[in-house]
Amino acid sequence: QKIGFNYVASRQIFFLNANDSSFFESRLFKSDLKLLKNSGYEVIDSKEIKEEDIPRLLKLYRDLYIGKYSTLNPQFNEEYLHLALKHHVLHFKALKKEGRIDGVIAYVECSGKMYCPFFGYDRDLPKENSLYRILSTVLMCEAHERKLFFHQSSGASMFKKMRKAQDCIEYHAIYNKHLKISRRIPWIMLRSLYNTIGKIYMKRY
Repeated sequence: QKIGFNYVASRQIFFLNANDSSFFESRLFKSDLKLLKNSGYEVIDSKEIKEEDIPRLLKLYRDLYIGKYSTLNPQFNEEYLHLALKHHVLHFKALKKEGRIDGVIAYVECSGKMYCPFFGYDRDLPKENSLYRILSTVLMCEAHERKLFFHQSSGASMFKKMRKAQDCIEYHAIYNKHLKISRRIPWIMLRSLYNTIGKIYMKRY
């Protein structure tokens, strides 16, 4: 703002400060942990994931984030996952049972913060398997163990609020003073709309 950028509201996101131990002592989190332990899934990490597992990981991600949600989400490919595993760009955790991987997450750790850009699970399995909840618990445990500030992204607002995640509005920082007025007007209109009515809509829905 000091150097002339404008903020345009983008989405409502959730975060959790894993240094706050009260969350991990809650009855709900203990219930999540019990579900994880009784699920029959083995939690494996990057060292235990093999190259032949990569197509499966990619399919789980694509079925959820590309197939169900939006083709505008990052279109990862097998070459990227090979590099991410080899050079530890992402920290992988996967749920394995009877030799098959049914869920996967991969997070980034940077400057005391944690982000999860890669998340997927087998949507053909019964909802009673609670794969989303189990994977979220794995992420929470990682954040707690590493004492990280966990950026939980958007979506599943009720699920996250029940687990004491705090919400806030995330913004795009836009610099357009060098542009002609005809090109700045759309940004002015977006900022006026998104920073007022848009924020109310994001928080409510």
